[in-house]
Amino acid sequence: MTLASLSRCVSEPPWTVPRKISILLPAAALLALLLSLSACGTSPETPDAGSSTPATGTTGTPVATGGSTPPAGACVAPAAWFPHASTPEPNPNQPFDSFCAFHQWAWQSFLWLTQTNGGKLRFEMFPTVEDVIAGKDTSSTRGAMKLAVRTQKVHGPHQSLDEVTQADSLGVLVAHGGRAGYYAQYVNPQMFQQIISLQWNNPAVLNQIPPDTKFATGDVEIKVSWKIVAPGEDTSKYYVRPALIDRLVTGPDGNVGIDKSSPPLAVQVALVGFHVVGWVQGHPEAVWATFEQDDNAPDLAPNQSPSAPVSSRDWAFYTANTLALNCNQVDTGKLKLDPAAQTLTPITQVCRQFPFGMAAGTPPTDGNLQAITTLNASVKSQLGDDVARSYFEVGAIWTNGDLQPNNNQQAHLLGSTLLNNSVIETFTQNVQSDQNCFSCHNTLMYNPSDPSIPSLQGTNLNISHIILEAYVDNQPKGPQEKENR
Repeated sequence: MTLASLSRCVSEPPWTVPRKISILLPAAALLALLLSLSACGTSPETPDAGSSTPATGTTGTPVATGGSTPPAGACVAPAAWFPHASTPEPNPNQPFDSFCAFHQWAWQSFLWLTQTNGGKLRFEMFPTVEDVIAGKDTSSTRGAMKLAVRTQKVHGPHQSLDEVTQADSLGVLVAHGGRAGYYAQYVNPQMFQQIISLQWNNPAVLNQIPPDTKFATGDVEIKVSWKIVAPGEDTSKYYVRPALIDRLVTGPDGNVGIDKSSPPLAVQVALVGFHVVGWVQGHPEAVWATFEQDDNAPDLAPNQSPSAPVSSRDWAFYTANTLALNCNQVDTGKLKLDPAAQTLTPITQVCRQFPFGMAAGTPPTDGNLQAITTLNASVKSQLGDDVARSYFEVGAIWTNGDLQPNNNQQAHLLGSTLLNNSVIETFTQNVQSDQNCFSCHNTLMYNPSDPSIPSLQGTNLNISHIILEAYVDNQPKGPQEKENR
């Protein structure tokens, strides 16, 4: 493969390389390649391009805020959504006939799911992925949130843990202060009841159902990313919740993992990333939308040079003046744990490689980009001092609705076609084969890494990794495996 064939000067950052090359090249060779590829663009100034300040879009173009006249073609949040406590549940059967309609569904979903009830955010009271696997909804009796860290994949017999929820990465997100990022997954009650009643968490059933079986309109999945709150940290711009987390330990292989033998730690966590996936009218592939806290990380600039800083200020997951080539680097094999403090080194330097799920510098006249930026501004202008105002929609992706089993879903992408969340898919942003949600979420046959587990047939349900996790975790276990568990 030649350097010319690697270059994506128009549609991708200059150092984006295919998966095999990004994994196999030695660090020195990779650095040389990145610097060579950067010649396709000039080194820009380094504005804080990742800021989601309501008054500007990615190019600095003014967009409407409260009291101003929205620009022509603007996507506006209906007044009926406000105040936040009164946001109605989104209607999955409404017409989805414009960019605006998809992004309005996304924002309305975020607002509805983050309403507080009884001291908890609404989505906290939904069944979890663990409930789906076990076939029992524990939401009514559940105490503090139990969160999992993104750790190395587990290779023991029938131990999936987060095997299929890693966005195909072995990395651990490490925030300033050295604490790991933690995650949780939920489904709405409708989706839970559907899965359990039809036994879609049963491996035998999954390998016998018609491959064109689909999820129902109105089903919703949620994946949330949290960072641990440091003592004295200002959390006024975050949703903050109490949580229980597993302690980290360095295993015999030198990798950092979960210590299941010790009691969990009670911590405060702040919400930093939020995926909401919803099955809506005419879209059995679902709409995949993602949100972040405003101060997570900077955006790459158009024609960003890998040898130039991305931002001159500190962000929650980025140190001021860090070079672009040092962003989003997988830390596998480099992590060192202080077991007493439960802190890790090195910290992760995060950059948002594709602002709004699009190539940096996408013209503001693009209908999808205009819908996202004007709707973000419209929502923020109507939220007052509500904490939700400190979050923004990165983007949403969907297809033409032609969902088929045994398909990679890449032929008819619409919306934010390079969609990633910088704190949920940190390490796969610069891998071409993983640069949108459907890269990992598809209907192809699933082959578990554990050779003792048979392949799962390619079905439309495979698009949900919760189904894949249930398939792996609920495999019949022999006496030896049960003993090892």
